[in-house]
Amino acid sequence: MTRQYIDELRDLEVKKLSNPDNFLILVQTGDETLDYRDAAEKFSNSLCWIRENGNHS
Repeated sequence: MTRQYIDELRDLEVKKLSNPDNFLILVQTGDETLDYRDAAEKFSNSLCWIRENGNHS
């Protein structure tokens, strides 16, 4: 993981979704890798299914 790689990933971020209806977000509250609240906030205008517990294992 280099600084350049991190900068490239940041450049890919979409600040505002132009068509939020085109997304179905599936997240689990027990995910140890990703914080489901970040996705729920980012995609608040999309269909978002939040499953209690669950994780990558």
